[in-house]
Amino acid sequence: MTDYDLVIIGAGPGGYVAGLMAGLKGLKTLVVEGDKLGGVCLNKGCIPTKFFLYTSQLWQEIKIANDWGVDVTSLELNYAFLKSRKEKMISSLRSGIEFLLKKRGVEISYAWAKIVSENDVLLISDTTKKVSARNIIIATGSSPLQLQGLEFDHKDILCSDSILELDYIPERLLMVGGGVIAVEFAHHFSRLGTKVYIVEIMDRILPNMEPEISKTLEAVLKKSGVQIFTSRKVEKINKTEDGNEVILDNGININVDKVLVAVSRRANTDGLWENITIETQRGFVVIDDYLRTNIKNIYAIGDVKPGFMLAHSASYEAKIAVKNILGENVTPDYSAVPLCIYTQPEIAAVGLKEEEAREKGYDLKIAKFPFQALGKARIISKTEGFVKLIADKKSGSILGAHLIGPYVTELISELCLAVKFKIPYWELEEVIHPHPAISEAIQEAIEILNGNPLHTI
Repeated sequence: MTDYDLVIIGAGPGGYVAGLMAGLKGLKTLVVEGDKLGGVCLNKGCIPTKFFLYTSQLWQEIKIANDWGVDVTSLELNYAFLKSRKEKMISSLRSGIEFLLKKRGVEISYAWAKIVSENDVLLISDTTKKVSARNIIIATGSSPLQLQGLEFDHKDILCSDSILELDYIPERLLMVGGGVIAVEFAHHFSRLGTKVYIVEIMDRILPNMEPEISKTLEAVLKKSGVQIFTSRKVEKINKTEDGNEVILDNGININVDKVLVAVSRRANTDGLWENITIETQRGFVVIDDYLRTNIKNIYAIGDVKPGFMLAHSASYEAKIAVKNILGENVTPDYSAVPLCIYTQPEIAAVGLKEEEAREKGYDLKIAKFPFQALGKARIISKTEGFVKLIADKKSGSILGAHLIGPYVTELISELCLAVKFKIPYWELEEVIHPHPAISEAIQEAIEILNGNPLHTI
């Protein structure tokens, strides 16, 4: 007889959601967490970074309040206080997760887990205990990847975890990498007065986004004083009396206080199993179409497996895995997973990029509407960016949507529905949007697709 129907290893947005779903469905469930409930997302990722980004946005808007007749004569930012406030917020959210799990009848063990057979897991803390389970879900997430010669010391060379522990604003900061993490932190610190540099090995920042998105954000960052080096890499970092000397491959030397290395992430699988073999590829756990590993009662979800490294996709996979444990045989559909970047302007995308759609042979119809032409954007003085929609001429389906502008991370869900359910754009035009509203930009883009460009020439 087994101790549990399900043991879940890891309590991030994949693991704890799997626990909630399993508890809701009546499975006797144990969630094992070696650190803190909520995983990277709550403690070191999505939540704290957006907290800091909101702070710098608020700081910037207060600084320009005079443009609206608001007299702001004195401003001071207490960064150490912010860190304390962040910790209190995260602690409250962690308590909420614990409360929900317990209400669902899910047990929690604060220990490190090691899978020792198809059905047995060791729980390692001050003591060691073995439990058995009919099914196991691996949801151990990922960690920042270290580069040779740029190893983290968490003092001068930082990762996305340790930069959140700063209790002051550095004067000079260099980002190794120009992806999502780098541009978000670059935006945050540059707004607070830090001189920021970005070094990206590809020919543009955000190389996985639509090129027009990258170009627009690059212009915004440069306008705020960020210096960007593309098609370049960091060769070496030397310690100096007043910080760090960063040497690029073209011989340029840049002196900074801190370096953030944000190039990629690695799956957390070290020491996770023994006496069995779970198949991996480049360190990530290999799964089939049903999220099962090569051992059919052991599943993997979230960052630990290949694919999207996003909190919301991990939560989605959590529900799919539990459904499959219950015998539903569901395969995940990744056709409409939104990607959001919380710079100002915000960035959001779903579905295919234009080049991908052309490579697949679609006959395309493309619409692009600028926020500069939108009344609400003018009211709030956030006019940078656009909505770009990519549609199939034959079916009318929206194949992809790419947005950069105000509050687009909130707008993207409407377009996720359109992509997911293949709603023709001529039907979408029948949806009435409020006025004045930022969401009207979507309506305007859809009207362009349908041959009715009312507010553009």
